[in-house]
Amino acid sequence: MVGPQGMLAHTARLGNKLSAVKFTVRNIGVVNGTVMTERIDHIKFNGVQGAVPVFGAMVIENGKIQQWREYFDHHQMLSAMGFVK
Repeated sequence: MVGPQGMLAHTARLGNKLSAVKFTVRNIGVVNGTVMTERIDHIKFNGVQGAVPVFGAMVIENGKIQQWREYFDHHQMLSAMGFVK
């Protein structure tokens, strides 16, 4: 995805069921031009509120994000969205 419009199009695939997202950044640092973040994503999906720990790595070149990778436990995400317990 590219730019804010790309992000909006990506999240629009979830329809109106995703009603809130809040990011709590716990740690952030830079190693060799890669920004690494540890955060908690607080979401409200289809009336269910949950939280998911996420690690992100963003490669920055010429002041722009060239690669953005995120790692999280899929089961924790499904649980936060109310699909599993």
